Order: sequence, then structure tokens, then C-alpha cells
Amino acid sequence: MAYWTLLKKELWSIFVSPVAYAVLTACAFSISAIFVYCFSAINQQNVTSISVLQATATLPTFWILVMFQVPVMTMRTFAEEFKMGTMEMLLTAPIREWEVVLAKYTASLIFYTLAWVPLAVNVFYLHVLTNPPVPFYVWPATLTFLAIFLFGMFFVSVGIFTSVITRNQIVSAILAFVFIFVYFCIGLLSYLNLDPWKIAVFGFSFTLDVREIASYMSALEHLTTFARGIFDTRPVVLYVSGTMLMLFLTQRALLARRLQS
Repeated sequence: MAYWTLLKKELWSIFVSPVAYAVLTACAFSISAIFVYCFSAINQQNVTSISVLQATATLPTFWILVMFQVPVMTMRTFAEEFKMGTMEMLLTAPIREWEVVLAKYTASLIFYTLAWVPLAVNVFYLHVLTNPPVPFYVWPATLTFLAIFLFGMFFVSVGIFTSVITRNQIVSAILAFVFIFVYFCIGLLSYLNLDPWKIAVFGFSFTLDVREIASYMSALEHLTTFARGIFDTRPVVLYVSGTMLMLFLTQRALLARRLQS
């Protein structure tokens, strides 16, 4: 199957580049620094109502890292093909658009997942090396990493889409960053005191609760809920659906480029 061949090619192109290791190193350093900071703050203030992992995942610095991390990881996926002049060969090859999109998406998602391994390592060592050992709660930790993975699924698909609609890596990264930033800001509307909007269209009137919609889309609220050990299927449906939509749009954009070539 062409998908597996393309996936191997994408993984090779990612990890043969020194940029990938620079990104992984920067992510490892940033994640570890955030984790150590949260541990020190909780330890000094003797806080027992929140775990170090939960504090790490809800810190603003954590979200800043995500906003910059994903665009950098995905900006090369299709834009690099244009830069290297291999896009024409890819578009004329006897392979389906879905195979190309899924191969690039899977490789980028693997790259994203590897970047979060240091967080799991920090959690493990915190439990093993401390005396007395810091309590480790499996279910909240599992849900926290699940939430981070769900964010990655959706945001990586956004990065793949912005990469296919532009020929420039920097433009692709900027577009992906703006999308993720705006999405995060929409979720913050749930914390504002906003009254429901009354809308009338063609004689029909209905009430639009902006706070409720923003709460449903709030990445911060999703991660906070999961970090507490509360599993909610709504974020899963939201991010899986969003991922499928973005991959579909990417496939259509790639098909349009193929028809133009």
C-alpha cells in the first residue's frame, strides 16, 4: 500500500533533518522547565488540592508552547515539497490524495507525540525519586495525556491544511498559529460575563448563549476537566470531528492542486 511507503518517507524526511532534533530539544527543555517550576511552587506553598501535572497543563506557558510548537512541526509538510520542487512529481504519481494526506498527517502526529514524552518522563521520575514519593494518580494522568493527544490531533490537522494552501513555510506557520490562537481565545469567552444573544432571522427568533458555546470549545476547560480525572466525551467528539474536517479540506485542496497541474 502506498500509504506505508509514504509514511516511511515522511518519517525519514522529518528525523533526518537537524531541525527536528532542535525542535524536540527545545520542547523537552521547555516542558521540563515548566514542570520543575510547578513542582517548586506547589512544594513551597504546600498545596495538596492540585497535582504537579495538573498545574503544568493549566499554566499559560504550557499553552504558549503548544501554540508555537505545532506550527513549527507542520509548516514543512507540503510547503517543503514546493520548495524542493517535488510537488509536481507527487501530484502526478499514481497515488490517491488521501494516502498522501494521511501519511503526512500521521508522521507529523508521531513527531508531536514524541515531543511530549519528556513530560511523561518527568512525572515518572517525580514519583520514583522523591522521598516520600509524590502520589501518582493513574487515571487523571492518563486523561491529561489523552487531552494533550486530542489537541495534537486537531492542531496538527490544522497545520497540515495551512501547509497545503500556501507555498511558503513561514506563511504556513503563521496561519496555523493564528488559527490555534483564535481558537484558544474563543474558549476564554466562557469566563466572561456575557448575556445570551437574542437573534431573529426571517421571522424566527432564538437565543444564542455565547458562553455555553465557548465553554464547549474551550481547550483550557477541556484539559482542566481531564486533569481532574473526569472523562467527558464531548471534547473527544469535538476534536475528532474537527480533525476529520481539516483532513477532508486538506484532501480537497490537494485534489484542486492536482487538477491544476
